[in-house]
Amino acid sequence: MAIDLSSGTCRSFVRVRPYTPSEAKVCPEGSAVPRTILEWDGDETINVLDAQNNFELRRNGIFPVGNVLWSFREPDGTFPTAAHKQVATQQDVYNKVVAPMIPAIVEGYNTAFCVAGASSSGRFYTLYGKEPEGAECGILPRFADDIFAALKRNAQANSTLSVELEAIDIMGEAYVDLLAVTRRANADSQDTLKLQMTPAGPRLIGANSVDIEDATQLQKTIRQLFHIVEKRNCTHTVSLRFTETFEFEDPENFNQSVSKSRRVQVLFVLLRNMPSAFQRCIDVAVEHDSGENPLAKVPVRESAFTRLYPSLLQQGFHLNFISCVSPYYEYGREDINTLQFSMKVKQLKGRPKQSQDESLVEMRRLADELKDLKVEEKKQNAAMVVVQNELNAREVELMKQEAKYNKVANDIIESQRSVKLATVGRNLEADRSNRVRREIDKELNAKRAEIKKFQAAQTSNQTTTNKLMRDADDAKVRADAAEKKVEKQKENMAIYEQRLKEYEADDRAVEKIEAFNLAAPDEQKAMLIADSEEKKRADAAVQRIEHERASAKAFDDTDDRVRELQKEYDVAYEKTGPSREKKQLEDEIEKNQKEIDDAEKEMRQLQADIDEKKSQCQCSLM
Repeated sequence: MAIDLSSGTCRSFVRVRPYTPSEAKVCPEGSAVPRTILEWDGDETINVLDAQNNFELRRNGIFPVGNVLWSFREPDGTFPTAAHKQVATQQDVYNKVVAPMIPAIVEGYNTAFCVAGASSSGRFYTLYGKEPEGAECGILPRFADDIFAALKRNAQANSTLSVELEAIDIMGEAYVDLLAVTRRANADSQDTLKLQMTPAGPRLIGANSVDIEDATQLQKTIRQLFHIVEKRNCTHTVSLRFTETFEFEDPENFNQSVSKSRRVQVLFVLLRNMPSAFQRCIDVAVEHDSGENPLAKVPVRESAFTRLYPSLLQQGFHLNFISCVSPYYEYGREDINTLQFSMKVKQLKGRPKQSQDESLVEMRRLADELKDLKVEEKKQNAAMVVVQNELNAREVELMKQEAKYNKVANDIIESQRSVKLATVGRNLEADRSNRVRREIDKELNAKRAEIKKFQAAQTSNQTTTNKLMRDADDAKVRADAAEKKVEKQKENMAIYEQRLKEYEADDRAVEKIEAFNLAAPDEQKAMLIADSEEKKRADAAVQRIEHERASAKAFDDTDDRVRELQKEYDVAYEKTGPSREKKQLEDEIEKNQKEIDDAEKEMRQLQADIDEKKSQCQCSLM
């Protein structure tokens, strides 16, 4: 997160470390539990307590330090306020101290991060961490990952970046090149390093530097320094010089390029065992920057550290101090000194100049404009492509619409032609329909006349049929009467025949008696045989059959009656045609025919019986 650096005020932080495992087990005299000598109000003030005076507030022990990085945890796990629960981790320290300064570094401002404090206050842990990798790494390894990503995001299209790293330890007035130490087996051997002024500032002649290409190489170098610095106890500095070179086309010389560079220095300092001369430099710089003595000049040549980095206390860097203190009761005096130091450096100012000249600024501006113009050109080209594609699409759409219009026009013309043909056809069909309708009307009228004639004829035929039916009914009645008369006559004839048979029987008996009296004995014997009961029964049966046959033939006038009825029916059928009475007449004819067949069957049966009786009689006589 970027911050406002227009005021140039030094950013000072105080970090309170937690107990070590051994400190957490030690209780001060008169206390049953471990007690801290530092109290934080949860805002900007840290109070120092007096372990010798029952942990009462020390005289002049209130320090409004401002930014507090509270990493302390109570051994019992309690938290005095809600702010104490938000324990500052390594990531939190980096996010509050280093991360906000990365945009200023990218813009070209020199920046310094100084870690101060007494021994065992957590200085080394804050700078490097417990390990140079992982969740507990310090601000320097984390910075190595983020700075390259930030520079890459803001890099110009025609720029190149180079990074140079130096690692110098300061032991009193001597300088130790840690990069040279890493290349030697004996870390205590030293080469004489001579400080010399150059256009870029003071430089140590003979000091080794490493050209860093990416974050991975920088992390590798930091891991090497970690193992060396961990064993040393002197002021330690790591200087990173970022050089960004821009190449521009020379507007006066065609196909010629102009190079301009800007340099940014980032300094990480671990302040340990600083001499009193450095303290005097701090005091003078505070007097100058606070306005107490604006004419004061910082005596930078009095200490080896200020000679190597003279602009650090002369407003040449954005200053960021982390003052580390210990909560353990034995470090009370060291904590007070460190807090006083933190209060003092808060008054320092840092107004570094942006490390680029006016021509570079102008050329960068022109490069930015050129980049913007290229981007705009790409956008315009893309827009032109879009517009051209849109025009092509519209042209294709217009062509499709034109083809569709032509098709529709042709369809309309074809439809009009079809409509005309349909109209002509409809007119012709109407004329044809009118003619047909007239012919149909004519035929219909003729049919109606025929129907009327047919109805009249039907009415006449119905009348005739009714008359014939009445006549037929009368004939049926007459036939029924005739049948009844025939039946009556049959009954009378049967009576007459019965009487006649009785008379004839009496006559024959008389004649037989007379003949028997006059006959000879043999003849009488024959007569007795002839008069026997069996002979009588046989003769009677034969006579009866003969009589019935004669009677049947005498009274059988069915054929004549059927023929008469058939004639009457044929006359009625020819006049009236098929009608409902025909079925009745046919049924009656069928009935009469059945009666005839039954009579013939009966006559054949009687004839058979007569023949059988005759044969039986002959056998008896024999």
